[in-house]
Order: sequence, then structure tokens, then C-alpha cells
Amino acid sequence: MSGKYSKEFADKFFEALKNRLGIVSSAAADVGVTAETVRVWRKTHPEFEERYNEINEYQKDVVENRLFNMIQEGNVQAIIFYMRTKCRDRGYVDIKTAVAPKKEEAPVKEEPTAKEEPKEPESPLAKLTATIKSIREDNDGNRKAKRKRG
Repeated sequence: MSGKYSKEFADKFFEALKNRLGIVSSAAADVGVTAETVRVWRKTHPEFEERYNEINEYQKDVVENRLFNMIQEGNVQAIIFYMRTKCRDRGYVDIKTAVAPKKEEAPVKEEPTAKEEPKEPESPLAKLTATIKSIREDNDGNRKAKRKRG
């Protein structure tokens, strides 16, 4: 296949790009051009760039959909990833990325009484992780009980 740009050739490339879930080098090879040729077409043909961006959005939709499926299946890593990236405004951040307050704004720590032991505050992410762990343990216990009965 020729590498000369045409609407028909672009149509074939975009079909390959969609089938390859946005992997440019693979789609380009499928239609007989290089990834560099695709980069040139993107710069020189605005309609090509627009369709290219649409495929990128499609790719993001596919991945995002898979992430939500994993979350619904109870995949803890997927849940934590989502919470860390989408729920930062609710306090779900890594300790490493959290910004420490300025010295003059540092909260005053109350000294524990003789009866209390010092306790670290639990982050929302730690609470979520503990809740998920508890649910999994409950589910495992229910499965074991069913096996014993059955």
C-alpha cells in the first residue's frame, strides 16, 4: 500500500488504529507506513489530527471502562488507584505526595493522657483499605461456611 495521504488511506489507517486500541506504530505497520509518516500527516492535515484525537479518546474510554469493571469486581488495586487519582479532593492521597503544612500553620498536638496511647490519625485511604479487607474476610468466611454445609 502506498504511503501517500488520501482520505481513503486515512480511513484505513484509522480503522487499523481503532483495532489496535490506539497503538500508532502497529496501526501504521498494518497499512504500510511508518509512525513518522503518521506524525507528518497529523501536522499537515487538520482533519487527520481531529480523527486521531477522537481515536485517542476512544482508547481512554476503553481503558476507563475496564477500570470500572475491575472496581465493580472488587479489585482492591483498581479501587485504590481510582481513589488516589480521582478523589484527592476527599483526602485520598499518597503520604509521599501530600504537602506538609507550613511551620507556622502546624496543628498543635495534644499530649495523650496517662490512660490513652498516642495514635496516628487514620487517612481516608487507610480506612477504605481496612473496609475492603474486612469485606473480603467476611466473604471468605461465608464461602468456607457454605462449603462445610454443602
